[in-house]
Amino acid sequence: MYKLILEPSAQRDLKKFTGTVKSRIEASLDKLKAAPRPAAAKKLVGFKESWRLRVGDYRVLYEISDKSRELHIYRIELKGKDTYIR
Repeated sequence: MYKLILEPSAQRDLKKFTGTVKSRIEASLDKLKAAPRPAAAKKLVGFKESWRLRVGDYRVLYEISDKSRELHIYRIELKGKDTYIR
């Protein structure tokens, strides 16, 4: 199991959601702890360990640290929005 770390930007993003959308995103984050590289996740080109996971119309952007077994979630945003890249 990986430890999930929500960066401040992702915490702010998650607070914006309510109801079903928030539940789906939280369920996807829980699944990432066990399998940080699911088939639906895409590796971001040009970044060593940055990934994105689509959850409905939203994207979860995260980095994987295998050495420390941590997932750093740094953005949760609407698909198609200008993506913030670290």
